[in-house]
Amino acid sequence: MKNKLIIPALMFIFCLSANAQWLEQTNPANKRQNTVFFHNSLTGFTGGDTGTIQRSTNSGVTWFSSNLGISGNVNVSDINFSGNDTGYCTASNGSLTGKIYRTSNGGAVWTIMFDTTNIGMRGVFFANPITGWAVGNGTVKYTSNTGMNWTSRNFSGSTNTCVFAFSPTLVMVGGFGSAGYIARSTNAGINWSFPGLPATIMDVRFIQFPDANTGYTGGLALGGQGGMCKSTDGGLSWSLLAGYVGSTPLNAYFINASTGYVVNSSSELKMTTDGGASWVNQTIPASGSFADITGSGSFAIIAGRKIATNTTVSIQQISNEVPAEFLLEQNYPNPFNPETNINFSLSKSGYVKLTILDVMGREVLTPVNGSYSAGKYKVALDASQLASGVYFYRLQTAEFTQTRKMNLIK
Repeated sequence: MKNKLIIPALMFIFCLSANAQWLEQTNPANKRQNTVFFHNSLTGFTGGDTGTIQRSTNSGVTWFSSNLGISGNVNVSDINFSGNDTGYCTASNGSLTGKIYRTSNGGAVWTIMFDTTNIGMRGVFFANPITGWAVGNGTVKYTSNTGMNWTSRNFSGSTNTCVFAFSPTLVMVGGFGSAGYIARSTNAGINWSFPGLPATIMDVRFIQFPDANTGYTGGLALGGQGGMCKSTDGGLSWSLLAGYVGSTPLNAYFINASTGYVVNSSSELKMTTDGGASWVNQTIPASGSFADITGSGSFAIIAGRKIATNTTVSIQQISNEVPAEFLLEQNYPNPFNPETNINFSLSKSGYVKLTILDVMGREVLTPVNGSYSAGKYKVALDASQLASGVYFYRLQTAEFTQTRKMNLIK
């Protein structure tokens, strides 16, 4: 009997939108960052030109150098950590040299584990703490002993750009030659199959799987524009996402199977909330070329010449009954770290703005800014990028304004 009562109640709850508030952060190296990796919403790394590696422990707000042991004559191309302390990066000088580095102390010191000429290393990914893959121009490398030794696998491809592994045995490699390709192995790279990509895809720049079945890939397409593809069967087949219109996608980050971002070669940031069927451009305060994007949960970060981070806000209508009055409720939990909920009621449809203010009265986030119908709403706010302290949140409509206080403690 309880289930029959719960189901109709849940039917009132549906997601209206997911708004991303992007903030420009400092890039003290002042060099192009080619890759970004985060363990969680707080701790992560960027890697870039001339051996640059930077580390942040506060969601990308501040950075410090973490490149001891990295040669200055290579550009870091990819970073991946298999645990809090053990991580790997690939680096190259074009196609002249390729390197794989390893750290066992959280990036304090890096040690070279693979060094060769005529192979530019482009990507690295670890399926678990001991098993990983690295790819580059004409090569696929495999390790089963925490990166201490690397052996070649029997599929080389023309130019391998990226790698993704579900497990120590199930791995996919993307790249391009005469056309874009994805190679898939179920036995740790001993044998490979080639799921067909749409003929318009000329190269593959990334492979992303937010769950076991749903995956995304993208790259240059015929005509000089970009193309995005989607898989719903674990990478066995791929279909073109006609709703993506833009330049070459460079990388993507998906919060779940439906909601994600892609950054492209025009430094546009696009967002989808319907599994790639449609894409909306996001406003980025930082101007400059962006090369990579990653995230953890609702936290996301893009890196290139500039660095920008976001707070993703989920807005739900939790009742469509018309309230008797406008109301802004106290956030819960409060104090909070770093997520909290804000409920508000609208007695009339119209324009609504919800802003987060610091103690000086400056707007630091705008979770809600648009037209909404009468009803009751819940805003799920992730304040990972904000510093500890007292903040105010203010609801404004044409006929109503109310402000309340909340306390973020980290």
